[in-house]
Amino acid sequence: MKKQILNELLDRYERSKAFREGESSKRVLVDVSSSSMFSSWMEQGDSKREFLESLEALRREGLINYSWERFEKGNLVDKVWLVTDEAAVEKSYLTAGRIPRQRKLAVLDRQICAALHETGLDKDELKNGDLTKFLLEEVDEIREKKRIPRFFFDGTDSFREDERRNRDLLIFLKEICFFDRTQSCIPHRSVSENDVPSHVVTHAREEELERILSIRLFGDSKYFERELRSKALSILRYLAKQDGREFEEDEQLLEERGVVKWPEILEFRGALKADLDDGRTLDYSDHIYGAYINGTAVKHVRKVHLNGISRILSIENKANYTWYVATHQTQDELVLYHGGFFSPAKGLLFRLIAEAAESQQIMVHHWSDIDLGGFRIFLRLKRELFLEAEPVYMNVETLRKYRDRCMPIKEESYRDKLVHCLADPEYGMFMEVISYMLAENIRLEQEAEI
Repeated sequence: MKKQILNELLDRYERSKAFREGESSKRVLVDVSSSSMFSSWMEQGDSKREFLESLEALRREGLINYSWERFEKGNLVDKVWLVTDEAAVEKSYLTAGRIPRQRKLAVLDRQICAALHETGLDKDELKNGDLTKFLLEEVDEIREKKRIPRFFFDGTDSFREDERRNRDLLIFLKEICFFDRTQSCIPHRSVSENDVPSHVVTHAREEELERILSIRLFGDSKYFERELRSKALSILRYLAKQDGREFEEDEQLLEERGVVKWPEILEFRGALKADLDDGRTLDYSDHIYGAYINGTAVKHVRKVHLNGISRILSIENKANYTWYVATHQTQDELVLYHGGFFSPAKGLLFRLIAEAAESQQIMVHHWSDIDLGGFRIFLRLKRELFLEAEPVYMNVETLRKYRDRCMPIKEESYRDKLVHCLADPEYGMFMEVISYMLAENIRLEQEAEI
């Protein structure tokens, strides 16, 4: 019972100002009547006796103190509080058989900082990567708010288990992201090596099966799925939300980083031929209902030919892609299903198509949601692969046309990000539509345009 009493008080202590700031005039106490555990003990004869004896023993040890209800001294306990000087708190943790929260925080802080240090990036470079920026924010939360961020392990299991799983989670994140999305994408061939920062890898991270990656990193094919997948996905989903993308499937979040259950299936429709590294050529020109190539096959494609193609259209959402190729596509178009931020496998195929488009001076258009995520998807595609790409159906006219199908912008943080875009020259082509979105407080998903 002594351990249970201390754990109840230490739970309160770890949420208190005394813990966060090191000192506080306010006591860390529990009102017995408001504690289901303490009040139930007080209502049972044997438990009440043990409870009172335990309180007195802990008081004599200098770990707690308590008070009686008025006129009920020796009978009814009113409040119990923790002695919060450093030596007493340390002894309370030891008596409770509990790892001090400060130690847990220090270990996780050290793990994250070590992982960031391993990248070899300086502070400014770290802030440019989506994952590195996130991890720097997590370190700030650990130090300022004195709590384990929700994205990391801090459960009822042993401290050593949480420490191990947090270490392995960071190993996985570093493996799939190298702490920077720019390191998993493919610069367009016209970008010289001198134009690419030294920390940017000039080749894509190859697609890898989830269980193969788990064996390679942890020696157990099911370890990632069993121990880490849920936390990893919560982080990737958070990063996607920062990009304005809130509704991607779990599999797509991992595919973007090159981790797949099975080889990724890439979809397109149009007169495309692909030369393989073994000398054979795959001809998709006659695939009038749509063509497919998997991520494994893409690694063997060395060049593509776009015969009779005068326009390439990349489409973000699957429903719109399916609708467009069935009802609107012309013979001189190559239509690509893009999805969210393109995966390494898609990046390989898109790079080859971009090279052919550039050499043949083919127009490239992209169609996404009219929202923050859609803008960022387009800008990444334009910045890294299709340098001459232009957006379609991502303007004020489209918003006005489908005004009754638009969705309201509910989060102020989302509006703040749009306002920030107005000051960013990269979003220049979207200035008018972003201003309209803010004025009308709306955004539009592609599916509403079908």
